[in-house]
Amino acid sequence: MQLYRDEVEVQTRLQSLGLDLLGLRRVVASGAGGWNSTTAFHPSSARGSFLYFETTAALRRLVVPMGWEHDELDGQARTFNRGLGISIVVQSGDELTGQVGQEPRTRHPKGSATAKKIETNGQQLALFNVGQQEPFINSPFTWVLLVAVVDGEVRAELSLPSGMSADSRPCDLVERILIPSQPLGGPADLDVAHPVDGGPSTDVDVSWR
Repeated sequence: MQLYRDEVEVQTRLQSLGLDLLGLRRVVASGAGGWNSTTAFHPSSARGSFLYFETTAALRRLVVPMGWEHDELDGQARTFNRGLGISIVVQSGDELTGQVGQEPRTRHPKGSATAKKIETNGQQLALFNVGQQEPFINSPFTWVLLVAVVDGEVRAELSLPSGMSADSRPCDLVERILIPSQPLGGPADLDVAHPVDGGPSTDVDVSWR
């Protein structure tokens, strides 16, 4: 597994993917704004859902002007670049997200849409060196933008999984690109001590994961 944590290395790797560290930090901050926009009157799952919605929207606002596209393939929101062979889906991560050490997992098990994309990753990784910009015969590599709210901060990373765990979560990360954590900010009552479930726990890929 290749881990990118140094800011220069992170920026260099992101640039090879057609992305930018400052831009992704703003994307994550926009997601945090969605989290902080909720109140005590919202359903308990709203914070995670709004975080997902705003992160996804901000990612698209960032990259679509640069030639990226977006759709809802298999009912799952994705943002992709055909030329680079890259697709990104946003999902919620656990407390290990964005941290050096044990690889993180998503907060909830994933459904068939995620499993299909990750299975394709594994198949293509067996044929191509992900560090090289090779033409992709089948589908783009699917990267997961994991976002988690833990101990009053927003953590994130862009990861490339190659398999699914026994409990249906993306695993066997080939690459992890860590995005520096940011303070959650916002009202004190939304400053949580531990990560909370984001959105419904049912397995509907188009909703917050």
